[in-house]
This record gives sequence, C-alpha cells and structure tokens, in this order.
Amino acid sequence: MGVHAIERILCPTDLPCRADDAPSYAIALARTLGAKLYFFHCAPSLRNDNGGGLPDNSQTLPEALYHNARAAAGALDWEEIPGRGEPEETISRTAAERRIDMIVVQPRQVKRNSTLLGSVAESICRTAPCSVFLVRPRFPQPNSTSGEIPLRKILVAHDFSSDSELALSHASSIARSYGAELHLMYVLPARAESRGDPSDNGSATNLFQRAANGLQNALLSAGPLPYPIEQVISMGKPYLEVLTYAEGQQIDLICMGRFGADFQPRSLFGSNVDRVLRQASCPVLVARPLCPAGPESRPDGENGPAAGR
Repeated sequence: MGVHAIERILCPTDLPCRADDAPSYAIALARTLGAKLYFFHCAPSLRNDNGGGLPDNSQTLPEALYHNARAAAGALDWEEIPGRGEPEETISRTAAERRIDMIVVQPRQVKRNSTLLGSVAESICRTAPCSVFLVRPRFPQPNSTSGEIPLRKILVAHDFSSDSELALSHASSIARSYGAELHLMYVLPARAESRGDPSDNGSATNLFQRAANGLQNALLSAGPLPYPIEQVISMGKPYLEVLTYAEGQQIDLICMGRFGADFQPRSLFGSNVDRVLRQASCPVLVARPLCPAGPESRPDGENGPAAGR
C-alpha cells in the first residue's frame, strides 16, 4: 500500500457556517504535510438587479473573515480560486479539475447527535471526488502562536476494503508528520458472539484471530511506522463502537473509508460513515480515491502521479 502523499488541499470558503475554523486547519495541515493549499471562494449563483450574472465583487474572498487566514498562510504554496454556482457542484468539480487530494470543510454548527451536518458539508462528504477532512465546531483549534493543530491520537476504522486502506495511508502520513499515536480498529458484527465453537471457521475465536492477522498485514503493507500503534478488535455496531472508543480514548481524528464492507453507505440515515460524521466530537477524515476530471485539467502543466497514487 505505502503512504499516499497528501499534496493538494482545497478549503472552500464563504459556506453557510457561522464560525468557520476550516481555513486554520487547512493551513496547519498544508504547512505540516508540505501540501499546496487552495482557497476556493464559492459565490452563490445569484442574479444582480439587471438580471445578469454575479456582481463584480462576488469573486473575491471575504476580506474580513479570511484576511487573517491568508496572512497566516505566509510562505506556504497557496492559491485563491474564484468560482460561481451551487457549492455542492462547483466544489466537487474544482476538486476533480485540480486533482485535489483532500478537501477541508466545516459543517454548520448543529447539536450533538443531530441527523444533519448541513446540506453543503453533507453533500461534499458524499460526492467529493477525493478525501474529505471534516472539522468539528468547538473542537480544540490550532495554537494561536504556532498554528499547530492538536493531533495526538488518530483512530483508523478499518474493514479491509480498499478505501479503508487509503484511510490508513492518510492516517499514517498525518501521524508521521505530527508524531501522533495511531489506533487501528476493526469491528466484528455482534452476531459473531454466538459462534462459540473454536472448530468452526466462523466462530468468534477464529474471526477475532483472522481480524488480528488482517490488521497486522495492513500495518506491514503501510511500511515502517515510527510511532506508537494500538490494534483494537471490537464487536457490535460499527459506528457505535467507533464513537465509543474515540470518546473513551480522547481521539483527535477519526479516519475511515467512504465505501467498504462494514462502512458502506446504504442510505442517507443508515450508513455507519454518516453516523460517525454526524455524531463524532472530533474531526473525521473520510478517505476516497482521487477521481480527476482528466489529464488535460492538470493545473500548470503538472504531470506527477495523481489517479494512481
């Protein structure tokens, strides 16, 4: 598997969110990971008084809100991208065209355990052509002096799918950069508890052993990992086990694949991924392989590895 480098980060701005901490997270991640940062200002598709297009000043970043964020970017390799249209569509399209590895976005402020993240953030998480880092409101923010974000413990919800392998790769890259402790978790279905015969290949004992071997193989494929690692096998409802463990261990970031055996999105309100996204108190990174718009859309004539990374 190796480590999937996060080389391009997109941070949408001017989304319907009262207090947007996403730019601070995006800057901190880009600085630590050595990634290029794109601030994408998505102006809504409104008409002016003459029935024409957008007003001239609609394609500039909100000065009052993002002056400090842009100043904090400092010597980073970063760029502002203006856009117009519905955020859900233009953000995903821009991410594909620019071959973005990760979108950093914050949902609107909602109550804990809410059934909604906010329409824009929800749509981005479900349709983005790349991985999405969802910042949580009121979670500890980057240090005001150093700009560092508090990532000390990272949890990967693994189910041996290709997307969860990508989630482990992202987590490994971030953990390596931050010196964070990595927790690798697999959740067995609750029905395995009733299979008590050790001679049965489907017994709980054998399932636990197979899961342990699978996690060990996943770590071996990730390459040398110079940081503490905790391997956890639990049993029950995947989303509930992940949330409970994250809360008890004071996890700072949960990483999981968008599609997979145990975490596949079956419906808007039924998937484990969606429930973790809505209920987690810490940021969540949803891993999805990059789906670029095409080689001709590579910005500035760059020809590095993208879709195959």
